Amino acid sequence: MVQKSEKNIVPVSIVIVHRNSSSTILYTLEGIKKQDYPIREIIIVDNHSTDDSLSKIKEFSVNNKRLNIKILNKVLNTGISNSYNMGVKSSKSNHVILMQADGVLPSKREISLIMKPALEENNISASTSFILMPKKVWNKYNFWQKCMFCPALEKDQRSFTGKFNYINKKLFLKAGGFDENNFNASVGGEDVDLTMRLKRVGRVVETNARVIHLHYLGKNYSVMSWALNRKLLARSYGKIIRMHKFNLSLQAQLLMIKPSLAVFSLMLFLFPYNFLPIIVFVLIYMRAMYLTKSTFTNPRIILLPFVSIALIYYESFWMLEQFFSPVKKMGGN
Repeated sequence: MVQKSEKNIVPVSIVIVHRNSSSTILYTLEGIKKQDYPIREIIIVDNHSTDDSLSKIKEFSVNNKRLNIKILNKVLNTGISNSYNMGVKSSKSNHVILMQADGVLPSKREISLIMKPALEENNISASTSFILMPKKVWNKYNFWQKCMFCPALEKDQRSFTGKFNYINKKLFLKAGGFDENNFNASVGGEDVDLTMRLKRVGRVVETNARVIHLHYLGKNYSVMSWALNRKLLARSYGKIIRMHKFNLSLQAQLLMIKPSLAVFSLMLFLFPYNFLPIIVFVLIYMRAMYLTKSTFTNPRIILLPFVSIALIYYESFWMLEQFFSPVKKMGGN
């Protein structure tokens, strides 16, 4: 046990990965700016953005030179894993905060809270925070984006996601960093995979730190955007289950509910009872949409059950696609 003192409070490097984050990046940077913990540098890895987010970052950097913002530009969209590895390797501190450009730190104490275990113990490889989806943020979304996030509405979820986490750089590199070979721009799940390897080289601990998930605050989120988000998540779940099926937590094993419902509904000899579980699941899973006046009175609510059920089959296909895809050997990180 390391006794906490002022000399233990070393400045952190913050690595932010982003792509086309024009609607949220300034909120992220303003939240960091207010923190009461010393920050050595902010490394922003731009994953080949095509909007005006880079110009906003550069303007913020000019007006806040004390934050020592550095921008790493990528010429191709190679995904989050590669972006994080690039940022962490270029950081000057052994204490690194990982963030994405759609997260906001709700108080000035959040970095202090997430750093607390690492300042008190030597064997901390990572620490986690609560991810918040408050109703005031959800209310800013249009109908289809509300559909995407209604299961998370006002539920504080804790996990290692990269939205706001601490890592020990030396232990991160010892664990191999993020797996770029299996997790790229079209397949997520890199956070779950890394967590398991970080647990082998140190302790991954929980903290009371929080981050608000903004996701996207623009106006162009469509039903197709929702479907593409669900496709990415489904492919991510399929890959993780394939790679770590015998080591997954009970919560992760629940990811098999949707494909199980899809398969059960295809047992036509049980008609009409074969469709009842998937209908009940959709109504419960999307209940916030039916219990909120603004969404329940939206004409699109009539389409929602049909779209939701169709997406379960859609997700099941992409989950199975990744489950049966080959796993590449990790290396080169």
